[in-house]
Amino acid sequence: MCGIILKKKKIKGLDKAICSYCQKSLSGNNKHGTTHLRDHFKTCSRRTVSDIRQKLLIKENKTDFAIKGFQFDQETSKSILAEIIILHEYPLTIVEHHGFQKLLASVQPLFKVPSRNIIKRDILKMYDFEKAKVLSLLESNKGRIALSTDMWTASNQRKFAYVRPPHTSEVLANVIVKSMMDWNIDRNISTITVDNCSTNDSLMNYVMHKLDHSTLMLGESLFHMCCVAHILNLVVQDGLNIIAPSVEKIRESVTYWRASPKREQKFDDVARIVMRNMNAKKLVLDCKTRWNSTYLMIMTVISFKEMFARLRFCDPSYKSFPTDEEWLLAEEVSQILKVFYSVTEIFSGRKYPTTNIFFPKVCEIKASLIKWTTSPNKIVSSVAERMLSKFEKYWSDIHGVMGIATILDPRYKTKLVEYCFKRTHGEIGFKEPVRRIQKMCYDLLDDYTNNSGHSRVEKRSMETRLNTSTDDFLDSFDKEVALECDIYTDFKTELDHYLEDKVLPRNVDFDILEWWKTNGIKYPTLMRMTRDLLVIPISTIASESAFSTGGRLVSLHRSRLHPKNLEALMCTQSWLLNEKQAKSSQEAEAYYS
Repeated sequence: MCGIILKKKKIKGLDKAICSYCQKSLSGNNKHGTTHLRDHFKTCSRRTVSDIRQKLLIKENKTDFAIKGFQFDQETSKSILAEIIILHEYPLTIVEHHGFQKLLASVQPLFKVPSRNIIKRDILKMYDFEKAKVLSLLESNKGRIALSTDMWTASNQRKFAYVRPPHTSEVLANVIVKSMMDWNIDRNISTITVDNCSTNDSLMNYVMHKLDHSTLMLGESLFHMCCVAHILNLVVQDGLNIIAPSVEKIRESVTYWRASPKREQKFDDVARIVMRNMNAKKLVLDCKTRWNSTYLMIMTVISFKEMFARLRFCDPSYKSFPTDEEWLLAEEVSQILKVFYSVTEIFSGRKYPTTNIFFPKVCEIKASLIKWTTSPNKIVSSVAERMLSKFEKYWSDIHGVMGIATILDPRYKTKLVEYCFKRTHGEIGFKEPVRRIQKMCYDLLDDYTNNSGHSRVEKRSMETRLNTSTDDFLDSFDKEVALECDIYTDFKTELDHYLEDKVLPRNVDFDILEWWKTNGIKYPTLMRMTRDLLVIPISTIASESAFSTGGRLVSLHRSRLHPKNLEALMCTQSWLLNEKQAKSSQEAEAYYS
């Protein structure tokens, strides 16, 4: 075999063996034997032909395979087994199941299946190791951290922190603050997003009281974030209460035609005749506590309006047919709900859309409600007024962070904020809310520069010019002009330069994270602000979907773990799942970089 890759050649009168791959010259004297040639054959880095008799065909990903050597490692296999139990929530007793042991023995006879206690110990070790890695990551993080919190009172899970009753605001606040301090993040929190209820309002007051206000953004004015999705839910439910009788009539119609297979068949037969569609949509029955399902039910029923008119003549028992006025009301109300539905879908996104996209959507809802209050239909106008009243109750709690995030979008800046407030406050009243958000933006920039430099330089520059004035008569003129606009300074902040630039074209494919990553050298302080603000969760829906594992959890009896140990298992599970998601998420990659 060595002769295949070696060529014999005379160099300076000596016999040499030249490697055909790396061109290295070796001794070719017959007296020296061939052991050194075989050794080179095995170690040649450029050799493209290898002995595959002791190798395996290993799957590297979904499409690629590679021929590699394999060496069994007991500890590595144990670690993978522990990871599998965590990810798929298998009971620890699976290692004692005869069928499972038989499977592993057939796959790898050398693997010694660990006992339940050993695998539990390995899981806890994995938890400690991964927690140390997360702590190291958090310590190296230069930005702020946005949190969202929720309580599952009827669940066995202890994924993060198990709270013993009573679940008072003070008890919950102590648990949250303790968790922050355990992870050493209590001094770099940006916001906490919670549901809208009186308990959470009191909870946030306790949390803020226990934290150092000097470490919060703008003191505490941005700390408490209300879940926008829950706010919209409260607004819609308040409005639907007014038209509850009409909605109930529609619900009864759907219930009637879905009550038995015979009625469903009759409904389908009429649908094929009236709608001339063999694949006609099915009736959808809503869940009374979920307004979005009510909207879908109404939209489906409206498409079958002509059918219901015919069905009441085909079946004398059908008595819940909506009147013409109720049909008209359902159509107009569905247009109101359509706006809420589309916006809520965006708020509930699981890929964590950045905060800059929410402000115009919320303003669109408010502008639509204002428009519907002038509807000639008194019921529709009363529904819109009821919703608008509820909306105004929470509006001031949510528009601050979203407004600042919109200004930091180079496609919008203050132009979109002005446009939105003109639609919601009118041509005269829009200036004050715009000025308030701009002031918050400048104050936050001053916060990020540690209250040094920018604002104080401007102030000193203005005072110096005023104090050096030699004309007593014009002193008062200088002061009046200085109060109206800061023209007595040559210094401009990053925000001034940023706002002076033209807005970018509104492109759907625009990547705001990539833009700020590229332009961060020009606006370093604004980039830090943007990095912290764009990741703030406006809704808790995504986190609920990610962490709620109801119906899939292993019971305490099956896991045989102490509650404290179960908490470690679940926390490790969360880390592994989130780590897997983060690897495939460009948003997470941009944030952590």
